[in-house]
Amino acid sequence: MDKKIGRNDPCPCGSGKKYKQCCQKREQFERTKKDIKMRSIKSLSGGITNMMSNIGDLNKKLTEKKEEPSEPVKPPESPESLEP
Repeated sequence: MDKKIGRNDPCPCGSGKKYKQCCQKREQFERTKKDIKMRSIKSLSGGITNMMSNIGDLNKKLTEKKEEPSEPVKPPESPESLEP
């Protein structure tokens, strides 16, 4: 079992400094960076899940909607036929 390093204990890196003056800040920074990264991934994952659900709902609505077949669009008359 690892013993917890106290702030005032000698740093385990062997620098001779106190842990709080040496490696503690770097380790805290790395933990914080990892936590932020994980929260960002979870947030993006949730957003993607919601978007996929919305797409599924829209797709379902489109397939359920039955439209009457429309008449084909007639091309406009040529300019020559419009002259008197």
